[in-house]
Amino acid sequence: MAIPVRRSAGIVGALVLLIAVVGSVTSSSRTSAAGVDYLRDQDANYAAAQGLLSAHLAAFGNYAGDWIASDGIQVSLVGPPSAAIRAVVARDDPRYQGKPVPVRYHSVRHTLSDLRALMNRIEADTRFWQQHGMQWSSLGPAVAINLVHITLFHYTKAYRDVLIARYGRDWVTVEPHDVVNVGV
Repeated sequence: MAIPVRRSAGIVGALVLLIAVVGSVTSSSRTSAAGVDYLRDQDANYAAAQGLLSAHLAAFGNYAGDWIASDGIQVSLVGPPSAAIRAVVARDDPRYQGKPVPVRYHSVRHTLSDLRALMNRIEADTRFWQQHGMQWSSLGPAVAINLVHITLFHYTKAYRDVLIARYGRDWVTVEPHDVVNVGV
């Protein structure tokens, strides 16, 4: 029996992946210049998550997402940050212990809008994949790696390969539903 695909499962799965990826990307224990670990220090993490920075950056066409890492907030953009983006960061950057949370910029290939458009395309193809025995358990943007992350209930290398062939290696990552992330 096929399990209905729900968007909420995709969002939760994407958030779990994002946390896992950020944890593995920053596992070198980089901290900010002030010695604060914004990823692991609960108070610092909470402070970095406050405010409207993400919402205001989303208005820019080259915005590709942001996340909290050990050394502060990471902002992904297609191309360099404009003066307008830097002004938004300066205005909206959350504060921790009276100081701004450090912000780093990363240049990536796809905007968050591009990733969401691909997610919509994959969702539109869901019935086709189900007819061929494939069922995804989550679907969402993996902001830290700038890909759409797909997890499959019944993962096989063949399923992974066909999804990558259809949507592109530089657009999707495919993993089994039962991936366990240690240390998250």
